[in-house]
Amino acid sequence: MVSDVGPTSVKLTWAAATDADSGDYVAFYDVYRNGVRELSLPGTLTGVTLGGLTPNTSYGFTVRARDTTDRASAQTATVSATTTNPAPITNPTAAVSNGNAVYTATFNLPYTQRHVFIDTDANYQTGWSVNQIGAEFMIENNTLFQKTGASTDWSWSQVPGVSPLVSTDNGRYQWSVPLSVLTGSGNVQKVVFHGTDGSRNDYLPAVTLTTS
Repeated sequence: MVSDVGPTSVKLTWAAATDADSGDYVAFYDVYRNGVRELSLPGTLTGVTLGGLTPNTSYGFTVRARDTTDRASAQTATVSATTTNPAPITNPTAAVSNGNAVYTATFNLPYTQRHVFIDTDANYQTGWSVNQIGAEFMIENNTLFQKTGASTDWSWSQVPGVSPLVSTDNGRYQWSVPLSVLTGSGNVQKVVFHGTDGSRNDYLPAVTLTTS
């Protein structure tokens, strides 16, 4: 049985097998994805969540049991599932609250890094050029960095004493940074949200924040 289908994972469950040979027992369950063995599990388990899948892709899964002498059962009937295909990042917001800039977005894929690029002078010609803004600051997961060096260099310096990540409820990430830390000219920010897993990069168009 397949359930809990997401963009990059599914949950598989199956009925426990029995071994007809006296003295033997089910030692392993082999799980196959599209005919290729994905992993082997202890015989005490009858379910697993498989990750590392590709969004909007169809898969077929089977399971077989193996006993202590490595004799295997026939594979189960194939169960199929198509992973979901959500928009990668949704619902971006930027607001001012109690002297803090608050940035929020929903990340619908399991990124290893989530970024908030902050253009504090609303000038794309200064700072790090990314998705039509020039970022003077960047939040990476729970660390705030300030741009250093030439604008064309990927060079950033960690801002000490700031832990911007507030919450991650159900993929809804929220960060908060004191406005006093985000030095820059003008009272308008341009903000870009970005997610990456090392192979894919997803950006949202810039959100505008008026700070005063």
